[in-house]
Amino acid sequence: ELEAPAPVFHCKLGELYRLSNTEDHRLVDLAYLASSCPYIPTVTRALQLGDEAVRGLWVGLTSGKRLLLNEQEVVLATVEALMVSEGLNCVFIDGWTGSSALLDKAVIASDTPAGYESHASEAQQCTEAINQRWPDLKVRSLVGLPYEYKVAVGLLCRFSLTSAYTSSVIPARVCSLPGLIHSSKVGRQMIDMHIWRHSEFVPDELITDRLDPNANINPLDVDYLIDVNGYAQWLAMLKKQQESHGF
Repeated sequence: ELEAPAPVFHCKLGELYRLSNTEDHRLVDLAYLASSCPYIPTVTRALQLGDEAVRGLWVGLTSGKRLLLNEQEVVLATVEALMVSEGLNCVFIDGWTGSSALLDKAVIASDTPAGYESHASEAQQCTEAINQRWPDLKVRSLVGLPYEYKVAVGLLCRFSLTSAYTSSVIPARVCSLPGLIHSSKVGRQMIDMHIWRHSEFVPDELITDRLDPNANINPLDVDYLIDVNGYAQWLAMLKKQQESHGF
């Protein structure tokens, strides 16, 4: 496999971050950055980003197993805050990831994994909601693209908004973007993936879990809501506290 002309490695990226050695994590980051940087011109052309410098926000969609039920409202509040402080000109909406075997074909994977069937339509709905308020903002879907393309896009971004699971690996860990992380309250107590460098968790007091006491599900997979008004106020406060860090 290593000696093949075009080796393909199929792995679950998030699993690589369940290691105890932080230095091992960094080696993985560097490997992905090194293999992904050459694809920046490719994704810039494929996503029609133009010649203007990209000032992007990475948005990671929640999956079918666990949902931020008012995700679109939270995304709009985040974009609004960053339009003022960062002068955004692009938003990238991430979902499930395609195989690296597609890299040389410059196509998006068509076989949607089970549990992620809604990502394409969710990305489209989010795109329409953003462009209704900011028609000139470029909004691009990353759903189905391979990891290497996504890392290349992450290097073009300034900020990220993701759930506290594998959707945050590329922007928060590999690309070290400042950002916001959200999860259910009960799920957050069980998180053991230390992949966030420069990110802030949405405070527990802004989270409402939608947990059926009779449901037999993994606590990590609880649906939840974020108080949007409180979230917007928290963002404003965070901006004042972290201006020196690029927010």
